[in-house]
Amino acid sequence: MIPSSARIPKSLPSSGRYLSATCSVPAASAILKKSTPVEMPMGDFITSLDKGTTDGATSSFNAVSDWQIGEKVKYCVRYPISAGVAFLIMNKEKYESLPADLQKIIDDSAEFGKQDFIQTKKDAETAGYEYMTSSGMEVIDLPLEEYEKWSAAVRPVHDAMAAELDAAGFPGTELVNFALERAQFYSAN
Repeated sequence: MIPSSARIPKSLPSSGRYLSATCSVPAASAILKKSTPVEMPMGDFITSLDKGTTDGATSSFNAVSDWQIGEKVKYCVRYPISAGVAFLIMNKEKYESLPADLQKIIDDSAEFGKQDFIQTKKDAETAGYEYMTSSGMEVIDLPLEEYEKWSAAVRPVHDAMAAELDAAGFPGTELVNFALERAQFYSAN
């Protein structure tokens, strides 16, 4: 989360103003009880910063670098408000119609592709972090107690997503728990 002016938002901060939610609006809403998360493209967030109409944004480190907003904001609170999950998918019937040698090529390249994507994301986040700190931004890690409060506030949003998927016949609880576990793992690694 990137607050536009306050160093460390108070526990479950509430400003009564607007927060650009470039990712999970419900999760941002759960954390920022009285703020109004507004889903908007990053370009519009930058304009809103210039006009003073937003209090901050949810974003990734690399987006801060990509959009060069280090001169516009002073702080970044490190908290994984949502888990970005990337998929490499293929139509199952098409895959099964391929000859075994082509299926093997796809199967053998899956792990390489996964590791390459993970490294690319890590490199982008590292570059974003370096940009932020070199721009004078302070990256703030929440104390464990505060981190747990934020996580408890967001958990019902994740549970609702899981329940909706479960009701539609998908393994929603399993998917959400896996995404959260992976987000925690990759945040630590």
